[in-house]
Amino acid sequence: MLRNLGAFVLLLGLAACHHPNKSVPVQPEDAGYQNLLNKKKEMGVEFYAIGQEPGWGLDMDMERGFSFKSYDGTTINTPPVEGVRAADANVTRYHAFVELGELDFTIQQAPCQDLMSGRKYTHTVWGRVKIGNGPYKEYKGCGSFLSK
Repeated sequence: MLRNLGAFVLLLGLAACHHPNKSVPVQPEDAGYQNLLNKKKEMGVEFYAIGQEPGWGLDMDMERGFSFKSYDGTTINTPPVEGVRAADANVTRYHAFVELGELDFTIQQAPCQDLMSGRKYTHTVWGRVKIGNGPYKEYKGCGSFLSK
């Protein structure tokens, strides 16, 4: 019985160390995400940002306006505003006021990876949104300029 147990353990160990000869191919960017980006480009979106906890998205069309939507139901649309670049860093701040509230986002050219999807972006994004007299809600995420 002890001999059989030893043989079983040895076989189990060998099976655990077996590595298949085939490597798992890296999957290309999923088609659904690429379709989303193409649709945004067609609509005129020049910069797209996304973040988690809470989930949110920001579309920036520098000619028609900005659209922010959060998964918790917060939505604010603003006319386009001129970004203010920092003198000492590659950072641009966009601050827009509308009757509904306030949108304040800072975009820094620094690599960023979305924690949920693993996608890599060229910019890190921080923001605050205020609806009416309510408190500011803070958001952090990643974004990229969409090539035309």
